[in-house]
Amino acid sequence: MENEWLDGDAARALIDEVVATLLRRYRIDEAAAREAVREAFAANAGLRQVVVREVSLARIMRTRVYKDAVANLRRGVYYALRRYSADVAHQRDLIERLSNLESAAPETIEALALEIAATHASTRERLADRAGFYRQIFALIDAPRAILDVGSGMHPLVFPFPHLKDTLQIYRAIDRDAAAVAAVNALARATGARCLRAVRWDIREAWTPEIAGIPDGGRFDVAFLFKLVSVVSRQQPELLRVLAETPAKVWVVTGSKQSLTKRQDIARRERSTLDEFCELAGRRIASEFDAGEEFGLILEES
Repeated sequence: MENEWLDGDAARALIDEVVATLLRRYRIDEAAAREAVREAFAANAGLRQVVVREVSLARIMRTRVYKDAVANLRRGVYYALRRYSADVAHQRDLIERLSNLESAAPETIEALALEIAATHASTRERLADRAGFYRQIFALIDAPRAILDVGSGMHPLVFPFPHLKDTLQIYRAIDRDAAAVAAVNALARATGARCLRAVRWDIREAWTPEIAGIPDGGRFDVAFLFKLVSVVSRQQPELLRVLAETPAKVWVVTGSKQSLTKRQDIARRERSTLDEFCELAGRRIASEFDAGEEFGLILEES
């Protein structure tokens, strides 16, 4: 068979070595790492020739073709992990299914919503302890009537709406990702949640009436800025001033403890970014919480 060389002693040893490197460096499970390595090796004719010809692992690992193969593989894994949605086609199919679930059983809708949420890397990190995450937030804020979810992603798909059924009237999710907006609005249709609406928004548009306005013309009670401040700080720091004008009385701002891609503790760096943002916005830290892979600040007006 064409790829039987991958099962030879030398190739298997090389695969094991690269898999171990990926597991140490990146947030990837072993099965996915091994599949990625085998696929990359199988597509590399030059590496195949070297492995078949050489008997010394040390000599193989010193060759340019091997070093390039590993470097390209690591780069590919890194950028794949950085993508919030890895399998766009699969995600699109799931959202389409959710769009057609009107009048379905609540448990059916919830199961599909969770599956969609799991396709989004940032939301997926929160799934393991989402109950604890919201329990801490709700203990620190008054029951809101109107929520603004800034850069929402797929987060509304896992939000515990029943917990606020007696108070929540408006939940507006805003994001530049068309798939996230479609998914949230599909959930609203499927569940009949009149309070929930998603709008496509780019931070460069600032706070237009369509985004910021609510029926009585006032501000939102609470704004969620989950893992958003650090992203804007890295990618578009000049637009932090837009976030600093988020139209809500209370902000729930979170940061990550660990890198999205690498096995690296970034909590201190993230906290520094949030503290600087708090100062820029002229807000005070009313309370703090720690939940799973996130930590959060409750910010109120000074």
